[in-house]
Amino acid sequence: MSIFFTGYFLGPVIGWLRCEGPRMEMGVLDHGHLCEYDFMSHNQC
Repeated sequence: MSIFFTGYFLGPVIGWLRCEGPRMEMGVLDHGHLCEYDFMSHNQC
């Protein structure tokens, strides 16, 4: 049960690191496909 809640709260954080992180660092990098693997994230890339 704790794993579920941990993934629920860390999901958006991991999604932000995978999506916004490369966006800020690379700028033009096409990073949209990275979010497909982060099914726990609610982020829209």
